[in-house]
Amino acid sequence: MKRFLAFVAAYLVCAPVLAAEPTADDYIRFFKPLAGDFTVKAKIGDKEFEATSSAKLLADKKCFVVTGSEVPPYPAFTSIDGYDPAAKKWKSTGYSTEGELWVTYLSASAESLKGRKNVALDAEQTQIKADGSIVKWKSKWTYTFAADKVVVTTTEQTRNGEKTPDEEWVYTPKK
Repeated sequence: MKRFLAFVAAYLVCAPVLAAEPTADDYIRFFKPLAGDFTVKAKIGDKEFEATSSAKLLADKKCFVVTGSEVPPYPAFTSIDGYDPAAKKWKSTGYSTEGELWVTYLSASAESLKGRKNVALDAEQTQIKADGSIVKWKSKWTYTFAADKVVVTTTEQTRNGEKTPDEEWVYTPKK
């Protein structure tokens, strides 16, 4: 009987956690406002840049193809972004014009992905540079969606364990 009660108690504690795991559809709904063509104002540390970005939700409605112009120190890129069922996270696999490859995983709870202001996602990235060296990134990406723009801030960012400046990316739809 004690084992049964322990099992029931464990189930009741763990079941809400399991239910809070986001699905592919949760992530698609969350990122869908970023589909389209945008002008981008980026602030990295104390430097400001202007760029463009375009994201297209593919016909299967399961992934996006994203392109972005250069924002120093980042080269122009193309990525395919979608849900990775094995990792149970959002995955972005990208290639840059400088011959770099990266894989970024973003994760959040299903409940937080329902929000539209200050939604924080944990980010982990592995970047393989053109010379074969590897850079490991960790950061927090916070999204705020408004009618006329999307703001993404990157904080708590490290590259190979070293702190880097915070970033702010403001996406405004092209008219």
